[in-house]
Amino acid sequence: MYWFGWLCSDGWVSKHGDKHYQIQLKLKRKDRIIIERFATVVGYEQDRIYDESYLIEDEDGEFRVINSSRVIFGCKPMWLDLDKLGIFEFKIHGNVPRIIKDLIKRARRKNKEVQLIETIEGRLALCFLMGFYDGDGNYRGGMSARILNTKRRFLEEIASLFGISNNVNENNKKIIDEKTHKIVWKTRYQLHLGPQLFKQMLLTYKESLLRKRPDDYL
Repeated sequence: MYWFGWLCSDGWVSKHGDKHYQIQLKLKRKDRIIIERFATVVGYEQDRIYDESYLIEDEDGEFRVINSSRVIFGCKPMWLDLDKLGIFEFKIHGNVPRIIKDLIKRARRKNKEVQLIETIEGRLALCFLMGFYDGDGNYRGGMSARILNTKRRFLEEIASLFGISNNVNENNKKIIDEKTHKIVWKTRYQLHLGPQLFKQMLLTYKESLLRKRPDDYL
């Protein structure tokens, strides 16, 4: 579920015809450890991890070098499993994947009064959110954390499913249009998770991204 969260936030899952089922995870070089761990989990040889460098123009019109690492492979069985879990419900429609909705429903059915982390189903759902946060989230210090995305509906569903009382707000981002080289604003949204939920997430998967964890949870 942790890696499913990563693939939803930062992964590329594509299909060309009925023969090419491609899965890719690409991150900045500083987070290469995540690429290495993902490669180990899926049986991808470490020496096949691809490191690359390229130039981008930032919001001030300055060019800078970006160093990244990625894994890319074809695997029809894994692609079909991701489809069954509901990855395209998020990628295409901006909805929370069906497996996460189902896990939380089953966790609540067992006992509405307990914390999600106290059930197997709830822990799995929290692992997904931990992976998504590592991909598309910011650590704000203390026990403050947020997730960001261009899909408002997704964040609103996350708030409802996980019982988050905070509202989804706009958090626009400056980007450079590659054709006109002008600054444009890309609308995206943010959701602050709240300390109690963040703590539960941190306890579900200790091998998550260190730079997004508080010192007390390293």
